[in-house]
Amino acid sequence: MYDPWPDTVVQEVADRRAIIFIGSGISRATCQDSEGNPLPTWGDLLEKMLSKINIETRKKEARKLYKNGHPLDAAQIIKDNLQQHEINAILRSYFQNINVIDSELYEKIALIDFPAIVTTNFDKAIENSFVKSGADHGHNVCTYYQQHALNDIRSRSIPILKIHGCISDPDKALLSRGDYFRSRRTDQAFFDLLESLFTLNTVIFFGYSLSDPDLRLILENINLKHSTSMKHVILLPKERNRSQVRSLETSFNCQALEYESSDHGKQREALFSLYERVLELKQ
Repeated sequence: MYDPWPDTVVQEVADRRAIIFIGSGISRATCQDSEGNPLPTWGDLLEKMLSKINIETRKKEARKLYKNGHPLDAAQIIKDNLQQHEINAILRSYFQNINVIDSELYEKIALIDFPAIVTTNFDKAIENSFVKSGADHGHNVCTYYQQHALNDIRSRSIPILKIHGCISDPDKALLSRGDYFRSRRTDQAFFDLLESLFTLNTVIFFGYSLSDPDLRLILENINLKHSTSMKHVILLPKERNRSQVRSLETSFNCQALEYESSDHGKQREALFSLYERVLELKQ
């Protein structure tokens, strides 16, 4: 079984001093939409929304922005050219009626007993799978605009912090640069609390790639104010561009644990091996 975990990280998890940050790569590997397709990437989602825009110059501008690494600005063009109900319909078509095809992975996450779970995913795979697995000892879901995150964190139940919103309220899903700006202005207390969690705990990023816009924003914000010799860790497909991997460590204080890019099953193996090693330490 693939086991990339440093001993120090395993000990942090066993001592409940580590939180897990779940990205879209996990949903894509474990879930399907109502038609049996994998859940969309950022690019898939933007293309679906762009297909509803009739002005070709706007589409061309958005695609150029996305290609050049500015997905939030590309999404802003979409927000400016579609009605909210059109955006909501697309989000619901992908994320509302999903089928979890690998609930065992979420069961292991529940059994590890992280003090908090953070996710940028809109779907409800985590919370639904926790209940179905029987491994759930209680959880609370809090989105960025709700006011009970601190109570959830201080309770014994596992808090699931959905920092981009949830499909249950698509009006408030964060997609564009304007959305991000408004959320930081109106819901600053939530993001201050998130920053405190990242400062006091090791963060395990799971289901991301170096090209993921969410990851870059999050890591930049973490490293702007705080630095420590205790590195966060991210499980990544092996990148040819070694300078990007080095940048994670030197600029973001985040250690990359890499696997062969063609074998995404390694993510699942890594999570299972972490569970086994944490269980050994706790016995």
